[in-house]
Amino acid sequence: MIKVNPEVHDLERKKAVKEMERLNMTKTTLHTEKLANGEEITFKFQSAGLRETFKLINRTKDGIDKRIDELLEHVIFTEEGSKVDYEFFEALPNSFQVINSVTGAAMRFLTDTDDVEE
Repeated sequence: MIKVNPEVHDLERKKAVKEMERLNMTKTTLHTEKLANGEEITFKFQSAGLRETFKLINRTKDGIDKRIDELLEHVIFTEEGSKVDYEFFEALPNSFQVINSVTGAAMRFLTDTDDVEE
């Protein structure tokens, strides 16, 4: 009979889960916003999966500023895949409306719902 060391088995399972989560970063979508000057800008949203979405929501339940920070860090990118930050949005016409709309759309993307408290 082969004995399995539960600690080794657990470590291997955790490694496999981490790799699956890393590869699951493929859930993406494009979101286009119309700016006040009539131009359009497209953002790419990406998700690390359901577990990471729950972690993000839990980490940010105490404030919208935390949620926006997390979304800018982990979910919202330029169409080409570059990170965006507050300064990126400040350079856009109607910046407040754009960041508000984009972060709301990003939360709806993460939660697959139209009923997101923004």
